[in-house]
Amino acid sequence: MQLSDLFQPFTFIIRSRMTTQDKSVSTWGWMPFLALTSGAGLLMLGTAYSLSRSVGDMLSYVLYWSSLLMVFVPLAWRLLLSTPTRQERFILILILAISVYLIKALISPTAPYFGDEFTHWRNVRNILHSGHLFDYNSILPATGLYPGLQTVTAAVASLSGLPIFASGVIVVGVSRVLLVLSLFLFFEVITRSSRVAGIATMVYAGNPNFIFYGQQFGYESLSLPLAVFAVYMIVKRTDQYDVSTTRGLRWSALLAIMAVIPTHHMTSYALIVFLCFLTLMIYLNRRRTHWLEYPGELLERSIVWLSNRFRRLKRVGEWLLNWGEHTNGEEALRQISTGRFSLVTIGLTLFWLFTFASLTIGYLSPVLGGAINELFTFITGQSKAKEVFHSVRGQEIPTWERLMAIGAVGLVLLGTCVGIYHIWRRYPRNIFAMTMAMVGLAYPVTLVMRLTNAGAETANRSSEFLYLALGPVIALAIVELWLMRKPGFLRYLVAVGYLTVVFGGGLIAGMAWWARLPGTYLVAGDSRGIQPQGVMAAEWAATYLTDNNRVIGDSANRKLMGSYGQQEFVPGLSWLFFSPTFMESQIETLVKYHIDYIVIDYRITTDYSMNGIYFDSKEPDAGHHELPFDPRLLDKFDYIPNTSRIFHSGDIIIYDVTSISRQSGTP
Repeated sequence: MQLSDLFQPFTFIIRSRMTTQDKSVSTWGWMPFLALTSGAGLLMLGTAYSLSRSVGDMLSYVLYWSSLLMVFVPLAWRLLLSTPTRQERFILILILAISVYLIKALISPTAPYFGDEFTHWRNVRNILHSGHLFDYNSILPATGLYPGLQTVTAAVASLSGLPIFASGVIVVGVSRVLLVLSLFLFFEVITRSSRVAGIATMVYAGNPNFIFYGQQFGYESLSLPLAVFAVYMIVKRTDQYDVSTTRGLRWSALLAIMAVIPTHHMTSYALIVFLCFLTLMIYLNRRRTHWLEYPGELLERSIVWLSNRFRRLKRVGEWLLNWGEHTNGEEALRQISTGRFSLVTIGLTLFWLFTFASLTIGYLSPVLGGAINELFTFITGQSKAKEVFHSVRGQEIPTWERLMAIGAVGLVLLGTCVGIYHIWRRYPRNIFAMTMAMVGLAYPVTLVMRLTNAGAETANRSSEFLYLALGPVIALAIVELWLMRKPGFLRYLVAVGYLTVVFGGGLIAGMAWWARLPGTYLVAGDSRGIQPQGVMAAEWAATYLTDNNRVIGDSANRKLMGSYGQQEFVPGLSWLFFSPTFMESQIETLVKYHIDYIVIDYRITTDYSMNGIYFDSKEPDAGHHELPFDPRLLDKFDYIPNTSRIFHSGDIIIYDVTSISRQSGTP
């Protein structure tokens, strides 16, 4: 392999497949105007954020949604039209990537804001201070076992001299551009249309995690773009028969896969599932199994295939030894290509899991197992449905937001069904289209999972992967069914409305209504629970206490003390705070877990918990609190013998209990 081979794939990003007319007259179309409208929308958004922090009235709420519409609607309208050139569509998608990223970045451009950002900030800080990977992080230990994002951010911070979070903003920003452009190019390859690819990318922007969770300073924000880029390289390789081109695509895909695996666990698993499923689809098509028309023949051929596999295991070795190009037909090339990448991805993922990240098994097993178990009990009628729109007293969800969220789910479901049926009838031999259609069948399952307590989070997190299939499926339905022939203004208006509802509904479903705008303190309000007073207390701890003391406290101070405070937060001891008195059993617990400091925040007694918990999900009556936290339960810490207040900011108090926890020679 030559060095030039690695750069060969990137020529596809800058190469424009224009028609003869486009080559003679290159035009940017509406690009300058749409760049201006997006910029104006972001300026309005910044104003909304500023008003929300200082005033928090209805004006900021109206400006917020108006700014989002100003960014999204003009881009969606232009991409729906048939007139833009591929060059213009490509630039418009780039504008979309930058604009949507700034929607999140403008909330807090200089400091962590969302929960996972504090976790990864601490991981980067550990790398910079210790000089090695896999340092323990008490906020979420599994994140330290996947140091891809932290390593890149630490490198940027070291080379540039920028603060950790500013370096993270740059890394995630570049990653988001890579994601959106890779999506466009991937959709273009599988649909053979830049128009469908642009619309599919807009549909993908409607996934619930696209704006906030997927753009925060977290490891999935880097791993997902790399995974999509790898898939694009693999799919693009199946269309190329030039040796030098396919070699460059192959090694680019392999390097991207190798970067995904040490960055995020779930992304690597999703990549394995997609590649294996694509390989299976290619194999069935190569065998000319009309599996959609003759299910009985599919069963018969599957049995024959399984019986013959034992004689064909030697092919696995041939695939790995002959990594070069095979030209025994298009389907043979596709199967060999995706089959090898599937094997390599599985092998590397298992190697990383059992060598470096075995802790992940214990971390994910209860989550996935609980989701599957509760889904089964819900289907069988043994458990009740989860309350989808949860309102806290005094904080009611706007009715129109509920309607838009429900409407978005209905429209996505409708578009998926119509798109799958259309692909089934028109493209039964298009491997990639059929693969997207089959993966899209999982969407209704995730809707059912959202009605369960344990499965709701799993279903929400899966949307970033599932919409990779829903995007082209729905886009094909829009272009080839709704916008067929010469559509009029009304049809375009309906299509824009469809994409806008999907985008807005996804945003509503993906982020709690009280957390989208910055503002004053909210009890257990995730990002709204992070305020200057808590940051000051954490920074005081980092300055005047030694590192990695064992600390307990509420959920907001857990993030702050574990990151800015450089302390080790001990989970699972929330019952200490709910006990009306401090007895001998509590003292024994402090000794057993070597607790050094207790953080008390009286602000949690001022209102109801926004997410139903004050400390952690295992606290007494978690999710069912009917009253604000009783301040008398916090007063008891003043009467514990052999303790002292070492910090008091007005609301936040830090108690030193080292004289108790280290008694009887306890280290």
